[in-house]
Amino acid sequence: MDTSHRINKEYELIGDEESFIVADTTTRAIVGAAFTDDPASGWWHCAIRGKSRKLYVAATTPNPHLEVARRMTR
Repeated sequence: MDTSHRINKEYELIGDEESFIVADTTTRAIVGAAFTDDPASGWWHCAIRGKSRKLYVAATTPNPHLEVARRMTR
């Protein structure tokens, strides 16, 4: 089930624990996205503002998808 979480003043996460988009809270434009093939691995494929990268967040981190979103939008 998709949910929405405010990441900070500028961005919002829309999605679930395995994939999500990042939207600008003012314009509602999609500025990024992320997904994981295996949540237990901790590796996420991310793209934001035209740049792609992989991020590692330990699966034991509470709400790892929220941590990924926070790191993406720093």
